[in-house]
Amino acid sequence: MKPDQKPPKSINQTASKTPLSEIGEFALIRRLTALAPPLADRRITGPGDDCAVIAAELLAPGGADTRLLVTTDSLIENRHFRLDYSSFFDVGWKSLAVSLSDIAAMGGTAIGAVLSLHLPSSLAVEDLEELYRGIYALARHHGVLILGGDTVLAKEFAVCLTAFGTTAGEPIRRSGALPGDELWLSGEVGGAGAGLELLKQGGSLDDCAKSILLRHQRPEPRLVLADLLLRTGAVSAMIDISDGLLQDAGHIAEQSGVQCVISLNDVPFADGVLGMGISRLTAASSGDDYELLFCAPKAAAGTVTALSEQAHSSGVLPRLTRIGYVRKGDLNGTLVMLAEDDGRLRPSGEALAAAGNKSSGGYSHF
Repeated sequence: MKPDQKPPKSINQTASKTPLSEIGEFALIRRLTALAPPLADRRITGPGDDCAVIAAELLAPGGADTRLLVTTDSLIENRHFRLDYSSFFDVGWKSLAVSLSDIAAMGGTAIGAVLSLHLPSSLAVEDLEELYRGIYALARHHGVLILGGDTVLAKEFAVCLTAFGTTAGEPIRRSGALPGDELWLSGEVGGAGAGLELLKQGGSLDDCAKSILLRHQRPEPRLVLADLLLRTGAVSAMIDISDGLLQDAGHIAEQSGVQCVISLNDVPFADGVLGMGISRLTAASSGDDYELLFCAPKAAAGTVTALSEQAHSSGVLPRLTRIGYVRKGDLNGTLVMLAEDDGRLRPSGEALAAAGNKSSGGYSHF
């Protein structure tokens, strides 16, 4: 190459290309999945839900009517966790919890997991042992096997985990909600987001604050509850609210071709959250709660209520709360409406914009 000759432009350097920051995570997912050829075999479900679904007969012809669930997640330091906020035990626990929560979102039973560790050479062996103690603590609690994995040298510390589960028959998908269904929520929301705020503020914590903090550091996937919900046969659609109640309600609405209406006054928030000065709208928009949002016909209200009372009396499972309903999809494409005190309905995006929040009501990469 002559001294005054410019090097050839890389085939990846095109001025007209779109940066990830411009479209965000979910638009990216839609663009990538749109490139996939349609699945000819109805016994396989690919992108668009919390897990891929594969009928067991494809793996073992003549087997029972079982579906295999597969889901994967990555937790990257300084993106999903900070080691000055969480211990290695916490990171290990959470790395498994987020994938188990995806299996719970489809009514599944978790079986096992494999993981890949991206490790800077500066990390201490003892810290990684503590990471695995956190993984195994949650795995033992749910009878999940850690089946292997991989380690690789990397500049950034990351845990990439793939979990496997099953359902006896059809899993609960995001796409089954119908107009007239009621919206139900497990447990309480806003605690994980408030816990992160407490970590940012620093200082000493009282018992209530410590409880909120655990919701961020060690979330509890609702696998037992999900199995009970699947057995009722009453749930038409379900999702875990890892990205925030409002945003994940929008995913159900989009996949089902309906509109979700939520009353924030009916949404249960974790103890102490509203006392921190966090608004209901902000708490309903924060992610990392890993509770279950599901739809059920009005006729099933008695079944769901009975299950809620059973769950709450057990002292182990969370209460179930009716927080809204499903109606016919909007021609304008509005996915989630908020029911105001005077009975009027307001698009969640409009309410968020008025509050100075430019997001769609939850967490998004890029």
